[in-house]
Amino acid sequence: MLEVLVSAGGGVVSAEDLLERAWDENADPFTNAVRITISALRKRLGEPDLIETVAGVGYRMATEPHG
Repeated sequence: MLEVLVSAGGGVVSAEDLLERAWDENADPFTNAVRITISALRKRLGEPDLIETVAGVGYRMATEPHG
């Protein structure tokens, strides 16, 4: 999932796209897997926050880290 976000070059990636690209085609589209994995990645990456949530759109790598 981190690779997908980094390869987007700061662009927003929807939760649906992350689910599609990081899991197989049998993944439940209503799962919390993306949100849970993003949360785990944020904890592992530490401060400052490198993954931003874009409300109603998806996630992206921060261009200017926030802490």
